[in-house]
Amino acid sequence: MQREIIPMDQIPRPAGVPLPGPTTPRGVGGVVVVGMKKVQAGIARRQAVTNKLLLTGLMKAGRQLQADAQGLVPVDTGQLKRSARTDATKTGVNPEVWVSFNTDYALVQHETLWFNHTVGQAKYLIQPAKTNHDSYVRIVKREVLFFAKFGDFTS
Repeated sequence: MQREIIPMDQIPRPAGVPLPGPTTPRGVGGVVVVGMKKVQAGIARRQAVTNKLLLTGLMKAGRQLQADAQGLVPVDTGQLKRSARTDATKTGVNPEVWVSFNTDYALVQHETLWFNHTVGQAKYLIQPAKTNHDSYVRIVKREVLFFAKFGDFTS
């Protein structure tokens, strides 16, 4: 769709109606942009799509972090390893994704550095989060930027 900028003196209006200008609701600086509601609706649609893609990228990165952490989690019965979850805790604008291990002893196993684990280690979640941070950021960027590069921005 082509947008038009119409000079103020060419806008059709009833006789006696003043030209829109900086003090009237229809004009800004002597110019009226025709189709502004469509432009605003298009921006809102793209923002909604971007938020969904951001959440998708965060979930992919979260699942990768979960997999990386499961490779480091201490294992005795396997319950701690199986308790790993990746959840969207907030959607819409500014989505959030949490990766967690959900047993009564997960925090103790994560934080206690002097435990002698035969399999796994302490800091099993934070260590891959720090080590692989750039990789997780790339996962999210790839999801959002693909749409920015190849998405439909004409509708």
